[in-house]
Amino acid sequence: MQDLNLKMKKSFKKVLLIFDLDGTLYNSATSFLPALKRLFKEYGIEYNEEEAIKFIGEPDYKFWEYLKTKNFKDNIDKVLQKMDDYEYSEVEKSGKLYSEVREILQKFKKKGYTLSLCSNGIKEYIEKVLKKFDLLEIFSDIRYPLNKGETKDRMVGEILEKHKPEMAFMIGDRYHDMMAAFKNGIVFIGAMYGFGKREIEKADYKIEKFKELEELIERLVESK
Repeated sequence: MQDLNLKMKKSFKKVLLIFDLDGTLYNSATSFLPALKRLFKEYGIEYNEEEAIKFIGEPDYKFWEYLKTKNFKDNIDKVLQKMDDYEYSEVEKSGKLYSEVREILQKFKKKGYTLSLCSNGIKEYIEKVLKKFDLLEIFSDIRYPLNKGETKDRMVGEILEKHKPEMAFMIGDRYHDMMAAFKNGIVFIGAMYGFGKREIEKADYKIEKFKELEELIERLVESK
């Protein structure tokens, strides 16, 4: 029995999975786009969905700068507050995770993997999404920018330093997810179903559906 326990202990790998939120776990188009469309309609501003999609998963300050270029009759702070209110309402009403996200995350957790979230979103938004789908407690870390200068590669670096895993993977759909992985020397898995397919062609591995991640991670972990 002692030999068996020792063998099991040696075979166990400390695995860290770092997830992006928008476009990876959560289909933010289901809440962000209708909220922005409602905001623009209220102010009589032309809505361009192709233009709007570019801001999903980007740092919030970039979206705010975009809004400042529009002809709002109210000051930008009031506009931003309305946008937040509309988006949070849409999260509750129509927000959706990608297929099988919750089930697969729970399987990873049961296997003993450490799950972390690293998003460019603000705290209130992230918590609103995670609470709706009962995912708040599944992550060991929920990391978001505390100031304009905090990049994803810095945040990912801090998560890695905290956990010191034997194997680590970053899963995301945008270029800043990929660069955060590469700059920190970890494997990047590109979520090609998200919003930045053309940006992440150099991903180490690619998945077309979230459910493909389970088999891919198991294969990569077992191969080491």
